[in-house]
This record gives sequence, structure tokens and C-alpha cells, in this order.
Amino acid sequence: MSNPPKRDRAAILAVAAILVAIGIVAAAAYVLLTAPPPPPPAPSVDLAPAFFGDPGDALVNLSAVSQEVDLGLFRAELRDVSGGNVIVFAATLRAGVLWSSGAASVRLTDGPTVGKLSAGDGFVLENLTPLRTYTLALVYIPEGATVASRTLPM
Repeated sequence: MSNPPKRDRAAILAVAAILVAIGIVAAAAYVLLTAPPPPPPAPSVDLAPAFFGDPGDALVNLSAVSQEVDLGLFRAELRDVSGGNVIVFAATLRAGVLWSSGAASVRLTDGPTVGKLSAGDGFVLENLTPLRTYTLALVYIPEGATVASRTLPM
């Protein structure tokens, strides 16, 4: 068998290079078209003054949110300021109980726009240790930034 002429080999290599380039462009287009969009910038969030009930109980509502964003992009953190600023719990937001230990619990009531952080959502804190001071902070996970916090003297 004889070798193909040089110009045939060059044509074969050119076609192979074009096919490889098409494959690379197609793979890049697939990645770009199926990638999730980047998260929006952190919204501004205002927490209303806390309402206190029985010793150890408090309700903290969101009074304003600049734009509604998925709950899962936020983390709630509760710190015991009286006890050396120790983190009591940190949990990604979702409707319902975020944390419980014995009789103590923190839950999120998901208000007007289900699944989104919005004005009217609220944190219900129950049976925390009375005569201690806590800080409830709301962290926007994509930026690691605290967007709101409230000090709670129980």
C-alpha cells in the first residue's frame, strides 16, 4: 500500500482540526447555556423591632427587603452574646424549624412570597435562656455578608 499524497494528508488534518474546533465550541456553548445564573447582589434587609413574649421568647419580623431572593441563599445565625459571643446555631434558611435543642427552638415563618425572603417573613424564637442577650444575624451566603441583625435581650 502506498502513502496518500501530501495534499490528501493535509486535507485530512484540516478536516480533523475543524471537527475538533467544532467540538470545543459545542462543549463551551453547552456549559454556558446550562450553567445557573449568578446570584443577584445582596438585598438590603430591615428587621423590625423584636416583640417579646414570655421570658426567652421573641418574634423578629422582616419589615423590608429591597428585592425578594430565594431563602436558600441566606443563613441565620444566633449568637449568645452573654456567653462570649458563642454561636448557638447557624442554618440555611427554609420555612419551618431551623434549630431546636430541648424546649428551645428557632423557626422561620415564610410569609407573602413562599420560598423567597420577603417583608412579612419572621423568626420565632422560643424558650431561649432568659436573662441572656442574643444576636440574630441574617447572612447572604454568596457574599458572606451580614445583611441584617438584631440584638435580643431575653
